[in-house]
Amino acid sequence: MFVINKKRIIFLTLAIFLPIGMFVLQTASNINTNKTVATMATPVSSKTIIIDAGHGGEDGGAVSNNGISEAEINLKIALKLQQLLEQSGSNVVLTRSDNNAIYDIDKKTLREKKNSDIRNRVRIGNNSSADIFVSIHLNKIPENQYYGWQTFFKDGNEDGKRLANCIQNNLNETIQKENKRTPLKINNVYIIKHVEIPTVIVECGFLSNPEEEKQLQQEEYQTKLAWGIYNGIMEYFYVGNSNNDTTNTSVQ
Repeated sequence: MFVINKKRIIFLTLAIFLPIGMFVLQTASNINTNKTVATMATPVSSKTIIIDAGHGGEDGGAVSNNGISEAEINLKIALKLQQLLEQSGSNVVLTRSDNNAIYDIDKKTLREKKNSDIRNRVRIGNNSSADIFVSIHLNKIPENQYYGWQTFFKDGNEDGKRLANCIQNNLNETIQKENKRTPLKINNVYIIKHVEIPTVIVECGFLSNPEEEKQLQQEEYQTKLAWGIYNGIMEYFYVGNSNNDTTNTSVQ
């Protein structure tokens, strides 16, 4: 197994026992109008991370038998993840920050809007000088017994594979260790195929499972999902840091 359990335990311990604000500690003094700020570094400090809440607007994505839309839940999880990352020093880019899609205004049909929307998401991924791209989605299939999350990455992209492993394993640790799913490589999804930086799709659960459908609507459960993804991102950058030093302070 790729993930080093010690490192995951470190981040899970921090997540449970430290308030978010303690990840970024700032002290300031104003002497002769000169300001000094000391900031505790974290694995994601100064990293640019794209969070893509799947679907939006007229494209609600998967819809449960009770009419619950995937797009709205995707956005809620994405916004919670944004808050965690920004409070840890990340520069977060959202592909969408509200319930609207991001297609070009000249598009008329639903197909044209969907195609424009997905191309614009890819454009954001490739033009933002970002480090990683995390796309949040929900599943729905005809059978209702399946539940749980799974990550997907581009075949042949080792960084994407490593990121998918980190997120999958940390979601398992945060929510349910019994989830035996492992990350899957795919090449036939437009975002995975065309975004050039390490990219992962996180399918956060099944709207077709009645119990999980209820959980996915709960803010507490959405927060757990955001924490699991956040811990996975933290671990990904911690392992990728050549000096593995997340405790030194820098003065600007």
